[in-house]
Amino acid sequence: MNILKSLTIFTFAVLLMAAHGYGFFSYNRSCQAFPGQCEEGAGLIISTPPLGQLIIEAAGRFIKSNSDYQLLLREIELSGPDGPDFAVLQELVNSAVENMNMASSIYWQIWQASEGLDYDPAVLEKLCRFDYLSYQAGNNLNPVIFEKAANYLKNGDVRGTYRQAYIATAEILPGLESLKIDIDKNKLPKLNACWRLNQLFLEAELFGQYVSEVFFALR
Repeated sequence: MNILKSLTIFTFAVLLMAAHGYGFFSYNRSCQAFPGQCEEGAGLIISTPPLGQLIIEAAGRFIKSNSDYQLLLREIELSGPDGPDFAVLQELVNSAVENMNMASSIYWQIWQASEGLDYDPAVLEKLCRFDYLSYQAGNNLNPVIFEKAANYLKNGDVRGTYRQAYIATAEILPGLESLKIDIDKNKLPKLNACWRLNQLFLEAELFGQYVSEVFFALR
């Protein structure tokens, strides 16, 4: 019970940070590239929320899935000679899969909705003129991931970043589902599989953050 209580408290703390901060780190303000899409009630139709709102919802689902996965790794790391509590691992992996499914679905919606929107030429001009090299060097950003994000943005392909968000979540899902199969059988997942999945999470998170950083830095 003490472990479950600690996990609940830790997860709640992560979610509070997510609700108040993570949205600023994952594609936020990219909705500026599409006129009116950062505003409430600016959806394509009355029942459709604007891209800005969808981006926040997707980010919240992604960070919850990632936080569940990190807690799962923590449980395995601290399990000791008797092994982990598989009931706890099952709860965490189930939540991670569910939230990643939702994140992937919302990123698909964002990508598809953006295909029907016109770009704001003024924002595209700012993206074209942005000094990506100086920003990367000045903030010591991962050069490989930042260059990948920059290649989309400096060419005015904001829709492409949303496509990449969907692709990234679609790549993470099979890894989580594979872990779930092992955990449901009370088997520890293979170490290499955990490493690779963790890498996918980190790369996807940094890509989304770097997109957001550029939009926050636009003048």
